[in-house]
Amino acid sequence: MAETTFLPFGGLRCEGEGEGERGERGHRGHRGHRGHDGRDGSDGSMGSTGPTGPTGMRGDIGPTGPTGMQGSTGPTGPTGPTGPTGPTIIFGTPTSPLRLLDAPFQPSAVRQTFVMYSVRIAPPVPNSPAVARIELRSDAGNPPTTVRAQIAGGGQDPVDVFEAELTYVVQAGDFVELAVVRELGLPIITLTKVTEIPIG
Repeated sequence: MAETTFLPFGGLRCEGEGEGERGERGHRGHRGHRGHDGRDGSDGSMGSTGPTGPTGMRGDIGPTGPTGMQGSTGPTGPTGPTGPTGPTIIFGTPTSPLRLLDAPFQPSAVRQTFVMYSVRIAPPVPNSPAVARIELRSDAGNPPTTVRAQIAGGGQDPVDVFEAELTYVVQAGDFVELAVVRELGLPIITLTKVTEIPIG
């Protein structure tokens, strides 16, 4: 009698007998459960820097900032060159020509003239109030009308004598008039001194 041997998965094997035909292949077994995830691997090395991208568009202009503090004053610059010497004023010889009040005259037709005229104002008689003004008029007209200088004075007693000087630089060719303007009474007016000095 043949010896029977049990094989895995339900197979049988008989000793002493000839091997029979192979049976059909059994069904495929079920897939086993998925194993646990393995540990994370270490970080890889850093890649090389990529190329620089294109320049972006220009942004809008920002608002103007506040005015900064004023800087300190700089050092004084060097002194400039000396200018040319101005013309020298040359005075001529003083003269004392005859001049009359209220009568136009021309000191010089071709030169400027520095003129000085002393005038005295006094009352005519005691207790007789009198006041007057003397105007030095000068311009190109004849008679001149532009007042360049003036004096005024007066009183009512013989001791009330007033004297002063009129001065002016008369332009070449201009006329002069010492005009008397009586403001009160009939004062006695005297031209006591005349000095005219040509210039240039």
